[in-house]
Amino acid sequence: MSGKSRRSLPGPPRAQGQVEPQTLRCSLPRPHPAPRGVRGAHLLMSGEQAVRTASQVLLTAHPVTVPSSLGDVQLRPGTLFSNNRLLIDASWATVHFMIDDRLYEMGTSAFLRDEWLNAMAAGASKAAWLIPIAKAEMNRPHQG
Repeated sequence: MSGKSRRSLPGPPRAQGQVEPQTLRCSLPRPHPAPRGVRGAHLLMSGEQAVRTASQVLLTAHPVTVPSSLGDVQLRPGTLFSNNRLLIDASWATVHFMIDDRLYEMGTSAFLRDEWLNAMAAGASKAAWLIPIAKAEMNRPHQG
C-alpha cells in the first residue's frame, strides 16, 4: 500500500453457501476510465452490487468537516454534488460517491478541488453574457 490510509466498504449481502468477504477493498484496480470531468476517481464497482453497497454505507455514514484552502468544508453523505456525484461516505483521506449506478473512490482534497473548480466554471459561464457589456463600458469615451 502506498502510505495512504485506505478505508474499506462493506461488501454486498451474499446468498447462503457463498463466501462473504470481510470487506470490499477500496483499492481495486480501475477497470474503466474516470467519468468525464472527474480526474483521479477510481471505479470500485457498478450495477446492482454498487447500489446495494452504497445504500448499506449510507445508513451509518456521518458528516465530516475537513479543512480546505478556502476554509473548512462539511461533507454530508447523501448530498448531490456537481457532475451528478452523490456523496456516499467521506473521511479526511477519501470520499466515496456514485454517478448513476457506479461507485467511485477519490481523494478528499482532489474531490474538494474539483468542486471549487466546477463551481467557478459554472459561475463564469453564467456571467458570460456580461462580457460585451463590460467591454462596452471599458471602451466608452471617458467623460471628465
